[in-house]
Amino acid sequence: MSSSLNKVEFTRCMITPNDKKAYLKKQQELLKKEENNTNKGDLEEKKNETEFPDLAKQNLITSIDYFEDLLSPSVTCYLQISDTTNILSRLPIRGYERVDLEVAVSESQTFKFNEDNTPLFVTSIENVQRTESQETFVMALSTVGNLRNEISRCTKKYEKANVRAHVESILKEQLKIDEGRIHIDNTSTQYTFFGCNKKPFFVITSLAPKTQPIKEGDVNGTSGFVFYEDHLGYHFKSVDSMLEKADEEVRYLNDPSNLDKPPRVPEMTYTTAIDRAESPENQYKILDHFLDKTVNIQKNLRVGLYSNLTTTIDPLSWEVKSTTFRLKDNVNDENGMKTSGPEVPIPVSDVFDGEPSRRLVRMLDSGMIDKKLEKDEDGKATTSGRDPEDMAKAFSRYSLLFQQSLNITIPCNIDMRVGGVVKVVLPGVGPSEQGDGGKEQKEADPELSGIYLIRAVRHHFELGEGRNVTSLNLIRDSYGVN
Repeated sequence: MSSSLNKVEFTRCMITPNDKKAYLKKQQELLKKEENNTNKGDLEEKKNETEFPDLAKQNLITSIDYFEDLLSPSVTCYLQISDTTNILSRLPIRGYERVDLEVAVSESQTFKFNEDNTPLFVTSIENVQRTESQETFVMALSTVGNLRNEISRCTKKYEKANVRAHVESILKEQLKIDEGRIHIDNTSTQYTFFGCNKKPFFVITSLAPKTQPIKEGDVNGTSGFVFYEDHLGYHFKSVDSMLEKADEEVRYLNDPSNLDKPPRVPEMTYTTAIDRAESPENQYKILDHFLDKTVNIQKNLRVGLYSNLTTTIDPLSWEVKSTTFRLKDNVNDENGMKTSGPEVPIPVSDVFDGEPSRRLVRMLDSGMIDKKLEKDEDGKATTSGRDPEDMAKAFSRYSLLFQQSLNITIPCNIDMRVGGVVKVVLPGVGPSEQGDGGKEQKEADPELSGIYLIRAVRHHFELGEGRNVTSLNLIRDSYGVN
């Protein structure tokens, strides 16, 4: 396995204590004590140092791990610290200290969390190990929204409105998120609900499977959104919209007229060695890869991916309705469920051909939202506006999304973010063939290669010329690029 030769520099990791005045007063007292025991030049240098400790300048950081996940409402960051100055006690670090972090990945690229976007905050100190001369520990960080989520509750009734408006309202009012860090897809679902004293992240996540995207005109998509945070902020995005981008790239690559054109998405190719670390192309070379999973028929049947039956009960009229959702009837048509490619893994078998493998029972919320039991246009008691079959659609939507899972490692590339689309080219198994120039090469694996969606990102930075890499978990619901 090759190693990345990228050299990064930790340019800033400034910690702001919770009690700034107490810290500065303590520092002044320490300087006074040292006046009689320190030469004048050294003392002046100490006085000119930054007000608050910078772990980067003190060379205390040995590695940094940064994580994003399509299924996580918060980014996380872990600093591996090797300390000989007893900083845990000197500050002291109690949690919720502000951290301004900057990592220079190249001359033109800097990975940063500071006042210009959003700083990080200390959430915990883990794995503390001490000797007489040294202390090592891991400092866990996250954005302030993750901490505010723990002290905020959604307590009111959210009157009937577009789900987009509800999500935006919760992020702004409950979590105090700046508008520039909020990214929400258009939604067609009109919904009424109670906060029920739940945390904001829980409420937004619970809205995701109930929400349908709006497409061109009056056409609605399939229920199923994801809520996550990345380096740019918070996202409430439909699975349809993300896979539509992937499908567009598949069609672009399969169009004969585009054979001589460059790909519109990053193309990642497996290599056994990297010749020049400074080459920009090296950022897209696959150092390592393994297939996490492929289709699991038994699991898919259990979750009702291929076909499921939804039975709804009206608590006022006791009217019972049953509806069957079949995946094969909802893909590959103009208004159907979007996929990342044409070859969706729907098995053909007499054993379970069209038969529902999962049965769902839901009690409608007729009359529960409005205590006056007002009637709608059809003369029925008003409801929350939720689609009675959204669970069935969402189960299928989410399950299909994770049919294939591929993990790859590439040289450090901070442009990679969850929700993005990449093309992967992996060699097939078998003998190599003679290519141009007499070089041996292998044909691309037709099953593993193709367009993928980035589900999770890990950036690993090491001090100096360490192994600075980006690990990606890639997912998709279909196979190959023809």
